[in-house]
Amino acid sequence: MRQSNKVDGTKIAQAAKDLNVTSVTIRRYIAEFGIETTSDENGIKVLPDQAMEELKEIRRLKEEGLTNPKVLEFL
Repeated sequence: MRQSNKVDGTKIAQAAKDLNVTSVTIRRYIAEFGIETTSDENGIKVLPDQAMEELKEIRRLKEEGLTNPKVLEFL
């Protein structure tokens, strides 16, 4: 297991608050859309800045009514 001292990014719970969704939704987006995550020193998943931008875009598209396959096409 790779360890690092400090990982910059947003924890899933904070990302869920920022995007006004549940953490389950964030985890589903991570799995369905192949969003890369890292882990902090405690093994907690952290979303790098690029991943947060992807999640924001996914959320915007989902709010516009796009289905997951359509969102994948767009990305």
